[in-house]
Amino acid sequence: MSRWLQRLLGLAGEHPFEAAEPFQLPALPAPPNVHALEKEPEWEQVEARLRLQLVPFTVARHDALVVYPLHQTVVIAVVVDAPEGFAFIRHQDAARWGLAPDQLYAKAVEGLRLGSADIKPQFTGRPNRCIALQTGDGYDAARLLIPDFRTFLGARLSKPFFAAIPNRGFLMAWSEDCEPAFHAYAHEKVMRSCAERPFPLTPDLFRVDEKGVRG
Repeated sequence: MSRWLQRLLGLAGEHPFEAAEPFQLPALPAPPNVHALEKEPEWEQVEARLRLQLVPFTVARHDALVVYPLHQTVVIAVVVDAPEGFAFIRHQDAARWGLAPDQLYAKAVEGLRLGSADIKPQFTGRPNRCIALQTGDGYDAARLLIPDFRTFLGARLSKPFFAAIPNRGFLMAWSEDCEPAFHAYAHEKVMRSCAERPFPLTPDLFRVDEKGVRG
């Protein structure tokens, strides 16, 4: 196992969202691409496949779904991973399993952490330190929510650093001390990725420090 992966899986980090209470957006008909669990599986059947996922708030505007706030246009959902995609967790699912909001979140972030064992971020060193992640599994943006992964990023980029989640399948982070031309390049790449790639999230930048992720 590589040294960075040992750090990723072994170091504890601050978790700014564990205590967050889920909020409910105005009730609307479920969009076509929102799928709930087709059956009512037992907790043991879904625990290992639980993940956090980032979705546009418009996708999550169904009052049955468990979502947590992150950004004005992006929310955190809890999902069950599957070969063909994922299914959203509903309030009724969490209640049936006897899980409070913070417990459900903690289980999902741990599932995402364990499911990230084989990821291989691309790293560029000084003077423009940058890390990009695009594995193709659809959870790369959500990995910004893993405390240990933020610790890994901070160890290489120094905190605070900038991060972007332009679409569900891409995460980019870079140092504050990058050259001005690189900041401009990164911002342009993020804007283009959000506009052109599937499952867009936001072109806005986040600042990551010791207290967590800030929009």
